[in-house]
Amino acid sequence: MTRTAEILLGEILEAIQLIDEYTRGVTFDEFAANLEKQDAVLVSRS
Repeated sequence: MTRTAEILLGEILEAIQLIDEYTRGVTFDEFAANLEKQDAVLVSRS
């Protein structure tokens, strides 16, 4: 089963929205020190 460009773009947009939620208001240093946030962002990208 192949995914269409529309489906892929939808999944990319959803991942971007989740990453934004996970990192909103978080400084780089806070993000770097928080393995849970890092993991959540990495999972959103896969």
